Amino acid sequence: MRFRLTTIAATTAATVLLTSACGSISPAQSAAEEFESHFTSTYPDEVLEAVTTASGKWPWARGDMSGSLVLADDTSPEQLATILDDVTAWAPEENSSYDGVGVLANGLCLSSSDPQLEHKHLLRDRLYAEGLALQGTWPCPTWLSGTTQYTGTLAELMQDTETVRSLWTEADGELRVVAAVNTPHGAVDHVWTQIPQTAHEVLTAVRQEHPLRTFELTDAGLRVAVTATTRIDELQELADGVAGADLIVEVMQGSLDADKAAQIEELAAVVDQVRAVPGVTAAEVPLPGQLVIGVEDSAAIRAAHEAATTHPDLGAARVEITLDAQDPEDEWARHRYFWAQGGTEEALDAFLALTAHDTVSFVSLSNTPAPSASVNLTVPLADGFAHLKPALPDGLPVEVSGSDALASVEFTAARTLAPDDLTSRFTTPDLDQLASDWNAAP
Repeated sequence: MRFRLTTIAATTAATVLLTSACGSISPAQSAAEEFESHFTSTYPDEVLEAVTTASGKWPWARGDMSGSLVLADDTSPEQLATILDDVTAWAPEENSSYDGVGVLANGLCLSSSDPQLEHKHLLRDRLYAEGLALQGTWPCPTWLSGTTQYTGTLAELMQDTETVRSLWTEADGELRVVAAVNTPHGAVDHVWTQIPQTAHEVLTAVRQEHPLRTFELTDAGLRVAVTATTRIDELQELADGVAGADLIVEVMQGSLDADKAAQIEELAAVVDQVRAVPGVTAAEVPLPGQLVIGVEDSAAIRAAHEAATTHPDLGAARVEITLDAQDPEDEWARHRYFWAQGGTEEALDAFLALTAHDTVSFVSLSNTPAPSASVNLTVPLADGFAHLKPALPDGLPVEVSGSDALASVEFTAARTLAPDDLTSRFTTPDLDQLASDWNAAP
């Protein structure tokens, strides 16, 4: 682990409005600017960034403001103590309350309100002495969030655990790490030096064998939730073998909540069958009674739908099939098809036709309780509306939005439409022309 001069790219958050006729800003925002100016000018070599939050809508009304600092990792312990005292004691000239949160250096926040401040101060001093910094970050809280957690990947947390072990002695007492971990997603609340090395090995082994949803590591042991599967006993045996005698592991079905896990298990066989369909990229039960399927292309949609809806264990569960829309304007756009028992199967044909349509950006379509569709176009509403006619079955309620801002229209599909059959909530498109273009389309 190498010494670093920067730690995080912190952002300054402010929830304030400029409201008076003369353009004055709120006292809280003025206090935030005053805080930043004071500390960056007083400690130019140490302060990398001032992080503030401010609340206040009116120039004459008292607001709330908090501030913390990101310091260079080579800031000496003596100078850090001076700056921390200054942050704690500083007061704004403006009519605003102030919370001096603390300072962050070497990836670790030192906050006067932290019950572990003494332990964290000791750890930071030792990180500084060795020219080290945490790979993850344990940031400072704000008045918007009174608590804070270590954040980083599991690999970063395990690297930092080894670093803390090398710097900590039993006589120093217990320093707990409370972490929000990503890659994989999970939570840790554990005496830092006592985190079992095999925890990482267990999670790695399980992830290599089956998709993992989340995990929780505490002093009591490791709980792992995997996506629903009939292989749960096999995964438990694998985890036990890797964990060894010093770590208790429980592999759970889809959720860390025991009641939800039991309900999710009812769909395990369905998920395994769907997951085996070529072109299916994901199949899981995020909530009891809900099966979500991801496919890589539209060619897999019908087969995935058939595998899910014909399985005898599906019961009354709802099914959602998603496909990346590949919209250059929206990387998160998804085509979504929602299915439930008792709906019309004709809806699937409409969904397939719309996902393949040249002018459709993305579509959401439900077959029940009352079939409906929402379609976003890649072109202005007037240019693409009529081209949807061949893909929409009669009687299907539809909302179509064009690429032009807020241009949308709602109607129930039919071979012939009158202008009165069309409504618009946000704009007033030429309904007569839209109806005429629709009726003229084959």
